[in-house]
Amino acid sequence: MEAQDGITGIDWYFTFEELLGKGKHEEAENMLKGLNIPEGVRVALMSRVQEKQGNYEKAWNMAIQSKTLLRKNKFDYYFPMISQLYALWRLGRFNEALKLYEEVKELVRKWPNIFQARIHNSVGLIYWSLGKEKKTAKEQKKYFELAVEEHLEALRLRTIENREDEQAFSLNNLGNTYLSMADYEKALNFFNQALRIRKELGRALEYATTLRDIGRLWMAQKGPFKAKWYFEKAHEIFKWKGTVNDIAKCALSLAECQLLLRDTHHANKLILEAENYVMDTENGILKKKISELKMLLLNDNSNCKQNTIH
Repeated sequence: MEAQDGITGIDWYFTFEELLGKGKHEEAENMLKGLNIPEGVRVALMSRVQEKQGNYEKAWNMAIQSKTLLRKNKFDYYFPMISQLYALWRLGRFNEALKLYEEVKELVRKWPNIFQARIHNSVGLIYWSLGKEKKTAKEQKKYFELAVEEHLEALRLRTIENREDEQAFSLNNLGNTYLSMADYEKALNFFNQALRIRKELGRALEYATTLRDIGRLWMAQKGPFKAKWYFEKAHEIFKWKGTVNDIAKCALSLAECQLLLRDTHHANKLILEAENYVMDTENGILKKKISELKMLLLNDNSNCKQNTIH
């Protein structure tokens, strides 16, 4: 594939993904309009823009549409594949996503390392999310370990290609997985590696995501004062250039922290802020969390320590 303005090969794709990582969604969308790429690829990448903006159903529909415009046995098929996996993950349709992956696993092995890595990354996120849903410790451990395997493979492939920006995704996801396994030392080690890379590369939204995740780690260790510092830093960045979902999610993390610190005034303001942001979105997870935190306020915050956001 070739693109205009001197971007050739696959470099244009990483330019596009970097724009998404920096929260420059409109710029990424405009870039796609000027590229000489197949229409199916363009639609698949527009799906990624929608997913980053929190429009998950629309992202899924566009991914399906793009799939009909491309042939399965060509490399271009990667684009609807990755868009479908991310949309299904966001929609909580984890088993459907894994079935899709099994159908194309052999095809994935023929793709360049960096694209294989992105598939492994998305599958790792799906296993991690499945683990959080399971009721028994044995089932949770099984899926978290599968997630670690996928993220380590993604990290290996990304390291071979010397892509630090991509490595940071794997490092942060390993941090989240180990956090879910209550291995806080390993989790913090991976988070700090991701934080350093994202700061150096100027990927503001991804940097803020890692800050928020470290805040979650301190919440899990009953350290709300330390958590508050990380949440506030992340919240500031998200309000500067994040999506409505980014801002609302971080506001709720900070609100939960304020509840633990018995600052119900600021907790209530943050909950209302989040509610205003997600009112017109499709994010049912955040809407549910808002309802739960509002109930905690009404019940004198008696159970707030049992309700950490993940």
